[in-house]
Amino acid sequence: MNILSVEHLTKVYGTGATAVRALDDVSFTVEAGEFIAIIGSSGSGKSTLLHLMGGVDRPTSGTVRLQGQDIFARSDEELAVFRRREVGLVYQFYNLIPILDVVENMTLPVRMDGRDVNEKRLKMLLRSLGLTGREHYLPNQLSGGQQQRVAIGRALMNAPAVVLADEPTGNLDSKNSA
Repeated sequence: MNILSVEHLTKVYGTGATAVRALDDVSFTVEAGEFIAIIGSSGSGKSTLLHLMGGVDRPTSGTVRLQGQDIFARSDEELAVFRRREVGLVYQFYNLIPILDVVENMTLPVRMDGRDVNEKRLKMLLRSLGLTGREHYLPNQLSGGQQQRVAIGRALMNAPAVVLADEPTGNLDSKNSA
């Protein structure tokens, strides 16, 4: 069963002589449980593709369907909820809130929706990511690898349908990225 379908996706930034075609007619599907990697040189559109699949940006043309639903048929407000609940986004540069501790950063998407935190899932993620004992540390009290693991935990907190990761292990040491 297709969980994600990208159909004729095109993204152009700018207009006229300064227009940059970041993506040009990209199509593929991802089956439930499947892992895929997008590989390309710097500037080839990998991050743009991830942003479009996650509803962070809108395409010039084409569609992205998650579980059969066209994500761009949603309003901007609905897309914000979609990003928090249905897609786990992990960026290369953490995007942690500096005044929030580990637990607050990891549970932010849940709390933004006014929902209760699944404490069992939180504890499991903290343990799996090697963050037990650091729950109340602020990002500036953590190593780069620990900060990246907090970002991964935040992406997994809602048990999303898909996880989109833009170089998620770039700052992890070899022991933790394996």
